[in-house]
Amino acid sequence: MNVFRQGNSLKKAFCCLQAQKNQTDDIDVFIFARSDTFLMNPIDIPCHGLGDDEMWVAAVGGHLGVNENFAVAGRDAANVYANRVSSYKEKPF
Repeated sequence: MNVFRQGNSLKKAFCCLQAQKNQTDDIDVFIFARSDTFLMNPIDIPCHGLGDDEMWVAAVGGHLGVNENFAVAGRDAANVYANRVSSYKEKPF
């Protein structure tokens, strides 16, 4: 259930940011970090050179980089990442 809550919170926060369109026009890189994530090593966050459709995720937790803890994304990739909860399906138990 928490994966749905976390995904929904991320989607709502991103939508609020997009609603302030004049403030996001200059944003090229979006950083997503869960509040309970503690990164022990420095992260090289690109100031330029990250394409709109590119995303970098932290390879932590033994999930080969597939996780929801930390991500750096270009404009289009950020939209997909923030709205991924829309594609979740509830599975009956």
